[in-house]
Amino acid sequence: MESLFGSLPEMLEFQKVFLETLEDGISASSDFNTLETPSQFRKLLFSLGGSFLYYADHFKLYSGFCANHIKVQKVLERAKTDKAFKAFLDARNPTKQHSSTLESYLIKPVQRVLKYPLLLKELVSLTDQESEEHYHLTEALKAMEKVASHINEMQKIYEDYGTVFDQLVAEQSGTEKEVTELSMGELLMHSTVSWLNPFLSLGKARKDLELTVFVFKRAVILVYKENCKLKKKLPSNSRPAHNSADLDPFKFRWLIPISALQVRLGNPAGTENNSIWELIHTKSEIEGRPETIFQLCCSDSESKTNIVKVIRSILRENFRRHIKCELPLEKTCKDRLVPLKNRVPVSAKLASSRSLKVLKNSSSNEWTGETGKGTLLDSDEGSLSSGTQSSGCPTAEGRQDSKTASPGKYPHPGLADFADNLIKESDILKRAKQPFHTPNAHPQHPSAFW
Repeated sequence: MESLFGSLPEMLEFQKVFLETLEDGISASSDFNTLETPSQFRKLLFSLGGSFLYYADHFKLYSGFCANHIKVQKVLERAKTDKAFKAFLDARNPTKQHSSTLESYLIKPVQRVLKYPLLLKELVSLTDQESEEHYHLTEALKAMEKVASHINEMQKIYEDYGTVFDQLVAEQSGTEKEVTELSMGELLMHSTVSWLNPFLSLGKARKDLELTVFVFKRAVILVYKENCKLKKKLPSNSRPAHNSADLDPFKFRWLIPISALQVRLGNPAGTENNSIWELIHTKSEIEGRPETIFQLCCSDSESKTNIVKVIRSILRENFRRHIKCELPLEKTCKDRLVPLKNRVPVSAKLASSRSLKVLKNSSSNEWTGETGKGTLLDSDEGSLSSGTQSSGCPTAEGRQDSKTASPGKYPHPGLADFADNLIKESDILKRAKQPFHTPNAHPQHPSAFW
């Protein structure tokens, strides 16, 4: 079931909330059924653009489901050999229509989310380039195109590393697996780093070894993938015989669950490199696991700052959950979506050109931490020298800073994180009812109002 449906329930709850905002925009236009000319649709298009702009980041929920669709195809392949499974599926589609098959239903979310940019692009082409709704829809289009790019990137990562992620989850020691699944929807960032203290067992590969670090909400994954380009260039008759282990390009893989994770800064004695940091898999007497320290080096100090902040952010979030004795890591979809209903951020008040400028800047900030480029989940610059260096646990100041951080700096915010600094959605609808002012022939770019 997990392989087939994944984050589908959470996506369904989000779509219900998103649909309400679209319906509210229509209900605000009492004469909707009599509208005919493009100019009469201006307020409605303005409201539509606002909905996509506000919820653009939430569409990243689809990334996990879309990446997981590879698993869906494999699971449904069982119907060709498993008679009981085939009979079960056939019973749900007695008319044997292709549109009613489970495979057809499960591909719909993948198709839907990638069609939104096409819809917005068409609407943009039909609006006056000098109008506010044109600018508004253009910004919404840019945001949704970034969502599509993010989803495609997550699918590519899963195609390359998905097998490794699944193996690491399955190979966890202990009676209960702390990490039950690594969803691509929970991947916060990934980065390539140099491994300064590689294991002796890696032999010749230890020289200039690079790891790919994947930071998920519930675990950090370290992977070393051997470069096979040179091998591919060799003629087949010149290649030595290999066993199955030699053919596996993944020579090292390691999973650190959030509960056993620590991160700290530190340069080895005698070095001046400020791009070095350490990732620690803590000792466990119950599992008989010794402490393992990974000394890592980023390409520059900024990259190190970014990845350390992301990791410390998930450590603080995990710490808060345990302190407050809240629900487990997997909160229910409805609980996370309730704060979104009837609320929008201040940046979504778009009744003026100045407000449009604020929105564009805010939207840009939300995407500055695209996956793979290093994400600033944390506005606490002081955290780099805080008491959390060795423990990974936040100080009181760190926790306070985390609470007051601007939501615009979160690339993958939890659906409940938007509860802060929000206003009622009725405000934007009220603005939509007000008459539009006609832009000047040469309107100023929003940045001119800074």
